[in-house]
Amino acid sequence: MDFISYGLIEATLNLFDKGRLPEIKNIDEGAINDTIKYLKKIIHLNEVRDKQKKLVFVSGVPGAGKTLAALQVLYDYNSYKLDLYQKPLSAIYLSRNAPLINILQGILGDRIGELGKNAKLYLRSMGSYKYEHMNNPKVPLENVIVFDDAQRAWDEQKMKDNESEADVILKIGQKIYRSQENVTIICFIGEGQAIHTGEEEGINIWKKSISKRGINDWNIYCPPKYEKVFANAVSVTIDKRLNLDYSIRSLFIDTSLWIESLLDSNFDSAREALKEMYQKGFLLRVTRDFERAKEFIKKKEEKNKDISYGLLISSKARDKEVKYKINGGRYFGSFMELDEIGQWFRGKNKKFEQGASEFACQGLELDYPIVCFGGDYYYNGEVWEIEKNIRRYNSSKYQDFTQIIENIYRVLLSRARKGMLIYIPEMDRLDKTYQALVESGVKEL
Repeated sequence: MDFISYGLIEATLNLFDKGRLPEIKNIDEGAINDTIKYLKKIIHLNEVRDKQKKLVFVSGVPGAGKTLAALQVLYDYNSYKLDLYQKPLSAIYLSRNAPLINILQGILGDRIGELGKNAKLYLRSMGSYKYEHMNNPKVPLENVIVFDDAQRAWDEQKMKDNESEADVILKIGQKIYRSQENVTIICFIGEGQAIHTGEEEGINIWKKSISKRGINDWNIYCPPKYEKVFANAVSVTIDKRLNLDYSIRSLFIDTSLWIESLLDSNFDSAREALKEMYQKGFLLRVTRDFERAKEFIKKKEEKNKDISYGLLISSKARDKEVKYKINGGRYFGSFMELDEIGQWFRGKNKKFEQGASEFACQGLELDYPIVCFGGDYYYNGEVWEIEKNIRRYNSSKYQDFTQIIENIYRVLLSRARKGMLIYIPEMDRLDKTYQALVESGVKEL
């Protein structure tokens, strides 16, 4: 079965049901398998020979397969320990992406066997795991911690404490090491995806942590790009297998160069990247007519009832400004509670009455999303600009709001598996955004 027919949820079901991810046939994507094998080797050697505290960093662009790699490592190690030693919990998967955890726990718990029954034990939100073990002498059962999107670890200010979440995880690791004489923490780092307050330090929050007394004696493994970041660590092992720089989400078509060129206002580069995307079969259209976009998607669905689609929109876009420009006015904003996000991805997305913001869709994907530029961020003819009132309202909440909103659109634009429609509402300030997209090669619908 080819990987391209699977989304994250389907691939995870396949993994926990059959013990493997769908086969990756494209030779360029063999990097994921190389990364997984290397991570498993680090874990194994640490357990049987090295007996150390190992902190491993894996970097990757959006859509590079970080979460799938993380889940494969989790599954393989737990299966190995369960089969050989009847140990039910040896590795744990942590994420700040609560919607993803909620969906995976529910689906795996309902549909998969022995390992699936323990989904709530080994698939955990960072928040629940942290509060269980902070200031608690209890020693976790696991000796491997897989932290997905570890760049989202909260800083001290967000924690309202003198410790960051990175500090907390390393202290938990210390407890595990004292009990089991080995611990491996694997941090998957997504690039350019900080969208919350308290998450803007990224990889540097880990650099700070390993410089603190009492938690500074970790053996670091990282890709070449982080060599200088961890130059002062006790020991550093550099390996290029710890970097996933190629997006495999979109039919094995790398969309990351197009996205980065677009957000850098480098439209010539975007045009060249887009030519290759089109040649490989990626569908990309832009329109100012929402109903036309909807009709286009519905025709796709007539040919394939199983396709997934829905509206993606920035949480910073003002609902009252876009309400009557989306779905004939039957639009009720992008705010969703955790359980509503699961419902949205399981069917409500197809009604277009609610959009999924960057918070809801980060780490998840759709076959054909409609990505709306909601007027919060637009191209003014020279550079990308934040609408002044939105900037005024949000700037004090973030260290660098310009970077945050760029990251928001990076997340929104990287959710597509097979194709994407970009919807530019009829607002004067969005005229040049539409023109720039067309001039950079995006086909009009």
